[in-house]
Amino acid sequence: MHLHDFEQQWPRFREWLEANGAEVLSPTNSYEAARFRTAEGIGVIYMDADRHLTKWVRGAWEAWDAWKNKKPWRATPKPERKSRAR
Repeated sequence: MHLHDFEQQWPRFREWLEANGAEVLSPTNSYEAARFRTAEGIGVIYMDADRHLTKWVRGAWEAWDAWKNKKPWRATPKPERKSRAR
């Protein structure tokens, strides 16, 4: 995917990320197309010099796939439930 195509979808993806608890962060270098917090840490979508998206790390691909395919996804780990002794 080229950065141009990603940028067209980014506003809706970003809105979905935030609605699912992700904190969207600013890219830290010119090879980052997007950066956001996931349950696995800081998810980053990288691009090459030709502006093609090349690498999706720490849950970034899982978030994108969930958004595109309308699957459930959480930016934070599911809280563990403590059982109540009766």
